[in-house]
Amino acid sequence: MSPILEKIQDMPDGDIVKLFNNACDLVSDPKRAKQASDVLEEIDGVWGERLALAKKGKYKGSAPKTGLLSTLKYHVGQDATPAPKRRMILDQILMRNIPFVPPPSYMEQWGDPMTDKRLKKLKTVLQQLIYQKGDSAGGNDYEKAVSEWQSDLEYVEENYSF
Repeated sequence: MSPILEKIQDMPDGDIVKLFNNACDLVSDPKRAKQASDVLEEIDGVWGERLALAKKGKYKGSAPKTGLLSTLKYHVGQDATPAPKRRMILDQILMRNIPFVPPPSYMEQWGDPMTDKRLKKLKTVLQQLIYQKGDSAGGNDYEKAVSEWQSDLEYVEENYSF
């Protein structure tokens, strides 16, 4: 096992999120894809363990009290995450364990990986963002963001069903 894989279990939540984002960036690099995939797999296991402990009241996450997409550095609009990385993040959300974002009741809304509950939650979040910002007084300020959310929602709808 590589040294980084051995350290993940003991890393604070925020550091694991940073590592997650780095691995998402590197998974498309043929020279680093295997290591990045191994890191994502290990993170998946650690997040699953922490969520199980949180549901039992035995783990209190240190992640910021922001939404899941923001925690995973999914951004649209002026400072957008590039589309391929946004979609990688969406894929990871749907297919793997996700980081513990307090409170446990929020995490419960997301359900388990590869379930209809998780898919519906992600689609609902994207739809709410589109609706809220699309109808906001900011109008054109959110035009790029709304377009990117719509594109990502279409991606999810075209590529996933559980």
